[in-house]
Amino acid sequence: MSQERAEGELERLRQQISEKERELEELKPKYEEMKAREEECTRALALNQQKRQELYAKQGRGTQFTSKQDRDRWIEKELK
Repeated sequence: MSQERAEGELERLRQQISEKERELEELKPKYEEMKAREEECTRALALNQQKRQELYAKQGRGTQFTSKQDRDRWIEKELK
């Protein structure tokens, strides 16, 4: 009697495993899509942060010089 009960439990567990594997297969494409979207958003965020830093740097350089001549001298110095 206990062997029959154990076999019944084993069969029930196998069915649950099979059901969960089917659910997993159904979810995998959506997961992969969302993962790709996350990576795309991460790249876009990094790019936008880099652009923001460049704009802040440009803005800072604009206030760094008191005249066009000062700016030109600094550019010449950087080029050397």
